[in-house]
Amino acid sequence: MADKQLIATIDEYYKGDRKKAAEDAAMRGWQFLRQGNAQDAMRRFNQAWLLDKSNGIALWGMGAIEATQGKADSSLKLFTEAEQYIGNDIDFAVDYARTIGLAAVNKKDSKLLNDAFSRFEELHKRAPQNILNLQNWAITLFYILYRQFF
Repeated sequence: MADKQLIATIDEYYKGDRKKAAEDAAMRGWQFLRQGNAQDAMRRFNQAWLLDKSNGIALWGMGAIEATQGKADSSLKLFTEAEQYIGNDIDFAVDYARTIGLAAVNKKDSKLLNDAFSRFEELHKRAPQNILNLQNWAITLFYILYRQFF
């Protein structure tokens, strides 16, 4: 019932443009997430997804929150779904590679680890100046060494 009421209110305000409404809700979700308010961020991402199931920014946000909560499987599923919509976004791609790398280390999964390293390398070729990609790559390597020796 609450979902139907939300959609009706949004449709009225945005004059039926659900894609625009979803974009705005997803961007608000990222604002909340940057402020450290994961609960309200997740609420906005879910609203965006409810309005537009193909909103990759909302899926990315939900995946990022799941990753910070240690829910690797659901996080990777959301990132995989988001990739079909926003896979060319460099910031998304960097975040996805990091998430895969951390999940690989935590699960001790060599297939995931190879995927992460392949993505780090491809991103470096695509955007060699992207410091965040290099940092994530280095952090993943550090975790591998740390877990191997300690």
